Amino acid sequence: MNKIDLKKTDKPYYTAAKNAQIIELQPAQYISVTGKGDPENEPFQRAIEQVYKTAYGLKRIKKTEDSDFVVPKMECFWWLDVGHDFVHTPRDLWNWKIRIRMPDIVTKNDFGNTEKEDSVAWESIAASQAIQVLHLGPYEAEQPSVEKILKKAEELKMKIAGHHLEIYISDPRKTPKEKLKTILRYQVA
Repeated sequence: MNKIDLKKTDKPYYTAAKNAQIIELQPAQYISVTGKGDPENEPFQRAIEQVYKTAYGLKRIKKTEDSDFVVPKMECFWWLDVGHDFVHTPRDLWNWKIRIRMPDIVTKNDFGNTEKEDSVAWESIAASQAIQVLHLGPYEAEQPSVEKILKKAEELKMKIAGHHLEIYISDPRKTPKEKLKTILRYQVA
């Protein structure tokens, strides 16, 4: 039995350069949990557990059908109700949506048949364009990387059409802050 690994079958989605680049995103499906508050607090940590528990439940379902997949990297959208100044906005006012992409072998029916918390949702996302960059270092030092994306959008005469997205390539529990790798991505139009 071969394992589907989206990092290998959809490399553009899980790789980025240090300079901002435009990327074409294909339709995809996700499981997600949405909330509000400081990422250091319990609701955010509980949401991570819920989305991973669901992802591994879906993995178990597929294994019983002689299919298997590698659970993809976690990602998270971040946004504010008003404005974009994360630096000066208290973290308890931050909105977030944690999500994990699911391979095409996982269906909404599978999602309906797995054990999950009510807060976990199924989403299908249409094709889109985005600008992304690979950020190296702590999350608190992302602003110069975000500026690269904004500058590229201006050069291409495109507008930001979505929230700040982070794809966590490194595990922050096992990686020193200065060596963290995170893809930063903004949908554009």
